[in-house]
Amino acid sequence: MAPLVESPSVAKTSGFGGASGGFGGGTGSAGKKAAKRKPGKANHRREQCPMGRDPDIEAIKARQSLGLPLTGRLTEQQVKRAHKLLAVKHHPDKGGDPEMMTRYNNARDVLLEPEMEAIVG
Repeated sequence: MAPLVESPSVAKTSGFGGASGGFGGGTGSAGKKAAKRKPGKANHRREQCPMGRDPDIEAIKARQSLGLPLTGRLTEQQVKRAHKLLAVKHHPDKGGDPEMMTRYNNARDVLLEPEMEAIVG
C-alpha cells in the first residue's frame, strides 16, 4: 500500500483564512482604518486636468505665464480674468509685444482646453 500524502490545497490553512481570520490572522475588518491618500496625489482624472488640483507640466507653465497659482483648482472665470488683464496691457494694437500676446493666448487655450473642445465639437 502506498503512503498517504496530503494534497497542497489542504496542507495548511493557518495563514490564509481558515481559523485565523484573514491573511495575517489579525482582527478582521473591525479594527482597520481606511487607506489614506498621499498628499498631492489625485484619485480622480478631473483633478489632473489643466484647471484641476494636480496639473501636468504644460498646464503649470501656462499658469505661470498668466500669473496664476501653480497648484490648486482654478475656475474658468479666474483664467479668463487673468488673460484679459494681461491682454489689455500687452496687446499689439496698444503698443505691446505680439510674441507676448501669443504666449498669453496659448496659455489661455491650454488651461481652457476642455471648455474649448466642448464648444468646437
